[in-house]
Amino acid sequence: MRTRARVCARNTAGRVDLEFLAAKGCRGCEGACNWFRRSAVSRFSVSSDEEYAVGQRVFVELPARYVLYGAALLHGLPWLSLLAGASVGALWGGSDLSCLAGAATGLALAAVAVGRLQPRLRSVAEAHLCVLPYK
Repeated sequence: MRTRARVCARNTAGRVDLEFLAAKGCRGCEGACNWFRRSAVSRFSVSSDEEYAVGQRVFVELPARYVLYGAALLHGLPWLSLLAGASVGALWGGSDLSCLAGAATGLALAAVAVGRLQPRLRSVAEAHLCVLPYK
């Protein structure tokens, strides 16, 4: 996954402050990204081995596996917990109410797990961000 950014500042600790540029919309589309896009410019500090000049355009790249890990954590785990909880509830109680209670319990457990795992995934993903020169 790759996006464009502009270098705002260089820090002495080998980090650069980046300002993310607005993504181009699809040709002829006035879809949801135009309606829900944040109007404020977002900034982020990333470690970089190379020297970049202030104002220089760069790419910020995240390896695909971390995008996949994030999707699995934020979408896959809740779905899996919902289905597993509903199945256990249906087997345990044998009624629709027990199935619903199991599904709700599964979602609650998933919310707790996501809350605890998300900061770790975020820090690991931030450590693997790559800043590349814009060509």
